[in-house]
Amino acid sequence: MAGLINELIEILNKQALAYEELLILSTEKKSVIINNDIDALQKITIVENKIVSRSQKLEEKRLELMKDISSVLNRKNEELTLSLLEALMEGQDEAPLISEVRTKLKDTVTKLKEANDLNTQLIEGSLEYIEFTMNLVRSDLDEGPSYYNQGKKIIDGEKGFFDAKQ
Repeated sequence: MAGLINELIEILNKQALAYEELLILSTEKKSVIINNDIDALQKITIVENKIVSRSQKLEEKRLELMKDISSVLNRKNEELTLSLLEALMEGQDEAPLISEVRTKLKDTVTKLKEANDLNTQLIEGSLEYIEFTMNLVRSDLDEGPSYYNQGKKIIDGEKGFFDAKQ
């Protein structure tokens, strides 16, 4: 059992490290978005994807370990959480390690979510600005003549080919 718990703690620490790396990248991404540096944003996204891929593999291992631990503890896999595992391990050497990694994960994920929410707002703001600018450009174009009749401007009230009812 101790081997499974230690392996779980190792996996959780690796996940926490991956989330911390993502948090650093999210902070970098904020300034890249503000500076509208598309090339740097693409590079950050590539690195993020690699970290997320690594994190997904760790998550698969974690789920497998939790399944094994729940089997040893004679618990349903769905009900076994880190908090419950920590409570069940109370008084053993691994309990403070589980508590420490659980707290680290929780804090890092919370900060990561906040950083990602801010970046999402910045991107949405940029998209709204682009849409606003495009609408301004379109409205300037709409003020001119819509279509011509043999090179002559159509006078208001005069019907063109597409205006005539068939």
